[in-house]
Amino acid sequence: MHGIFCRSRSCFPVFAGFKGGKGVGTLAGVAIALYPIALLIVLGLFIVILGLTRFVSLASIIGGISFPFIVIFVTGTRHPGLMILAILVAVFIPLTHIKNINRLLKGEENKFDFRRKKKEQIP
Repeated sequence: MHGIFCRSRSCFPVFAGFKGGKGVGTLAGVAIALYPIALLIVLGLFIVILGLTRFVSLASIIGGISFPFIVIFVTGTRHPGLMILAILVAVFIPLTHIKNINRLLKGEENKFDFRRKKKEQIP
């Protein structure tokens, strides 16, 4: 992907100062421009999955895999380039989450904590 350096299942976008994670945020930025309706639907799906399971990785993986189906069948995109890019997203997201998938299968993945912890103030 142009402008992104990927190594060891993590991505380091140029525009984020080579700091990054699994590439989901970067791909969401691309999707805002190319697939705004599909992104909103996937974001809704992400929130539902996160709310039900509390696994950010699972919500990201399901959102990524569902993305081309939403792009092609829900929004009706027929442009070959946009369809191929959406399919590549569905391949890329799970590949960057292989360690998370293994932890999910073993029951060792961390869950998202909706409760905000107050930071201790140092006197």
